[in-house]
Amino acid sequence: SEMCIRDRYYLEEVLPTKEFVRISNSAIININHVKCFNTSIVGKIKVKFKDGTEEDVSKRRTTEIMRFLKERRM
Repeated sequence: SEMCIRDRYYLEEVLPTKEFVRISNSAIININHVKCFNTSIVGKIKVKFKDGTEEDVSKRRTTEIMRFLKERRM
């Protein structure tokens, strides 16, 4: 519904951008819980969490995540 879509974007606005990043339409992650970002597969990024779970970064978000990772290295 329209309300759910607005709520989703509202969540991005209120979460701290240094700790949270959207990796797909259905997932916003807290990077404090990330073990690593696996970029070994060309064009894909897999997020591995400290608890052992994994999530794929959507193709649409790959460039944004790469930029996010580069900024954090500086």
